[in-house]
Amino acid sequence: MQAYSTPNNGDLKRPGRLIVSLLFLLVLWTPAIAQETAPTAGMRHNTPQVHALTNVRIVQSPGRMIDKGTVILRDGVIQAVGADAQIPADAHIWDYTGHTVYAGLIETYSQVGLPTQQPDEENRGRQHWNASVHPQDHAANLYQIDGDGLTSLRKLGFTAAMVLPSQGIFSGSGSLIALGDGTPNDNIIQTQVAQHVRLERNRDRTYPGSLMGVIALIRQTFLDADWHDKAHDAYKQNPAGQTMPEDNEALAAL
Repeated sequence: MQAYSTPNNGDLKRPGRLIVSLLFLLVLWTPAIAQETAPTAGMRHNTPQVHALTNVRIVQSPGRMIDKGTVILRDGVIQAVGADAQIPADAHIWDYTGHTVYAGLIETYSQVGLPTQQPDEENRGRQHWNASVHPQDHAANLYQIDGDGLTSLRKLGFTAAMVLPSQGIFSGSGSLIALGDGTPNDNIIQTQVAQHVRLERNRDRTYPGSLMGVIALIRQTFLDADWHDKAHDAYKQNPAGQTMPEDNEALAAL
């Protein structure tokens, strides 16, 4: 799970980033603190980051609370939670009297950090014939840090979000993203989670311009994707005497 501290009163000094590094989604534990892959300019620091949040009110689950407890974090990962949690000798101690720590919420539908304009489909390679069908797009590839948007969600108690492209009918796959600062690489937990399909008709006089047309296009696109997959399998097994089928990135993504 992820958590942020929420002040009840006062403006106590606290660590800049109090994100717990494990997010429990369904039955999958996924690290939320990414290992850096970019080269470091100068010396690389590898000092353990250990924090002890003391005298804090801890909401463990609905109806289960510790009025005065301690949370131990090491390199972003919760090591211990409880009224009698042992504080490590190398920990930075933060007095969180008057604060409450609780499990972060997950926003299941968000466009935070995504562009508001649909990419130009006309000159993109291997695309679908209909510009509203681009399931090959991934929110993770479009995501940019949106400071104001992230702050707004964090103030509401959200620490992770399912970010979904919102342009077109087959909009693309959504990504699970931690709502932290830093770079997109630091915060993307899972790249492809679910395909976003919208019952949204085109309003620019192009097909489909009606709900019936949208449903027909969705149905036909899935049928085409099935044909695309089978045609390529058949060609790979016996290419002699056959014309190579079209390679369509949109259909392959489905």
